[in-house]
Amino acid sequence: STSNIAPMGIGRPLGIGGFTPPMGAKPEEPKEEELPEGVEPLILWEDTEGVVAPISVDNMLVKWLRPHQREGVKFMYECVMGLRDFDGCGCILADDMGLGKTLQGITLLWTMLCQGMDGTPSAKRAIIVCPTSLVSNWDDECNKWLNGRVKTMPIVECSRADVISSVNRFLGPRNTAQVMIVSYETFRIHAERFSDPDSVHLVMCDEAHRLKNGDTLTNKALGSVPCVRRVMLSGTPMQNHLDEFYAMVNFCNPGVLGTPAEFHKHFERPILAGREPDATEKQLETAQE
Repeated sequence: STSNIAPMGIGRPLGIGGFTPPMGAKPEEPKEEELPEGVEPLILWEDTEGVVAPISVDNMLVKWLRPHQREGVKFMYECVMGLRDFDGCGCILADDMGLGKTLQGITLLWTMLCQGMDGTPSAKRAIIVCPTSLVSNWDDECNKWLNGRVKTMPIVECSRADVISSVNRFLGPRNTAQVMIVSYETFRIHAERFSDPDSVHLVMCDEAHRLKNGDTLTNKALGSVPCVRRVMLSGTPMQNHLDEFYAMVNFCNPGVLGTPAEFHKHFERPILAGREPDATEKQLETAQE
């Protein structure tokens, strides 16, 4: 957002902790919340020329974020906006269970739906993909943390016809929902509907270790979506083998680790060699690198 232009037709600019409702949000604008004493604003990006107002997390969310969550939100934002020193716009948030990955994901989501570096929201539509058992939970969490300000479209226990109808509405010109919440299985079946580059602007995958095999239909279906901003949430990004880690990294940032053969040569083989009981000092050093 800029100091002179507020996104989506709102008549005031965004400031630190400001709030601008995205497309489809409730028409009334809530009062800007004050931060509790001792809680600092969380600024994710600042324009070095001072033309564009800082991108900052809404105060209603900042006040709940613990230090590691603040770091996580900033890390994810910098990754998806291409501000990190690698070629890609995706990331893996691999905090352990119970450390609040859901809140961090929702914070990133809301920030991108409301603010952007060019004065308009970075995302107009987003998809949260998760196990079937978590679809309703994600819907509840979005409404809980965002006080009902975001319009979600959870797809649970629907017939094929109902799913098709929901997807059509979500992608249609009169859509008011900003976030579709859908299971891996359902999205895999209907992934081809999201082939347009403008169909979705952020993909967030929960329990993302489900994508540890790059050859599965689910991984290929999600990977076919032309959205480069991909966030993976998982407490166990690498469970058994390094090729599982490669599959996940390659999903969120295609090609950043090279081809499977290059990854095996430059990373997997040296790391495994360094784990051997009779590894040399040189092999240990190389593995640590």
